[in-house]
Amino acid sequence: VEQKKAHMAVGSLTINAERSEVIDFSVPFIETGISVLVSRSNGTVSPSAFLEPFSADVWVMMFVMLLLVSAIAVFVFEYFSPVGYNRCLADGREPGGPSFTIGKAIWLLWGLVFNNSVPVQNPKGTTSKIMVSVWAFFAVIFLASYTANLAAFMIQEEYVDQVSGLSDNKFQKPNAFSPPFRFGTVPNGSTERNIRNNYPEMHQYMTSFHQKNVDEALASLKGGKLDAFIYDAAVLNYMAGRDEGCKLVTIGSGKVFATTGYGIAIQKDSGWKRAVDLAILMLFGD
Repeated sequence: VEQKKAHMAVGSLTINAERSEVIDFSVPFIETGISVLVSRSNGTVSPSAFLEPFSADVWVMMFVMLLLVSAIAVFVFEYFSPVGYNRCLADGREPGGPSFTIGKAIWLLWGLVFNNSVPVQNPKGTTSKIMVSVWAFFAVIFLASYTANLAAFMIQEEYVDQVSGLSDNKFQKPNAFSPPFRFGTVPNGSTERNIRNNYPEMHQYMTSFHQKNVDEALASLKGGKLDAFIYDAAVLNYMAGRDEGCKLVTIGSGKVFATTGYGIAIQKDSGWKRAVDLAILMLFGD
């Protein structure tokens, strides 16, 4: 087009100031910009994940303080209750009958916490029955809270590198991370030119990770050779949408930096520009 060998060129041509000096562009027919593509990596479930819904202090308070203290209280009230097992046994009202021990009290409260239908011996005293009922109410709340939080900890979530933009520390100070954050783009394009002009230090670092083309970059992401690929947003969104297994994703749900657009390249001062602009605007109007 610049050399007057073609009237116009249609493709993924990003509108920028440098190109506009030698050719004209139509109005943008696709909005685009710079985006970042990363690969999802499988998360891991810790062997102690079943303990993570609550802190260590809560578990200690639950099993040492509450369980033990409540069991002792239930045992004491049952022991001195006029209708309790131990008093009936001592008074001879139930000779050879069972006794209510501290171990049975702990076993009873333990079974209530885990909602397990284990064989237990319920107390006879009114006060001890009330205490067991209060404990059962607490156990319901505890179990509901525990199971709700456990689901979040046990799900094997996929991890995605999060970056806020091109000024993020992962791009500006990649060596500050362990291992260093690796990112690149396809050289000699508008994306590299934008980064070179606005972030020279970032550009100098990423030249070691430049990719020959988009396909090579996708393979590097999936193979773990690259942590992030910076390129044209429209292309990355398209490639992420076509990726098998949905392992590739653009950060921020397609967040775009340095917004621009694709335009049709036309010879400088060509009479076709107005007609092309009107045709594109009519398509948008429809």
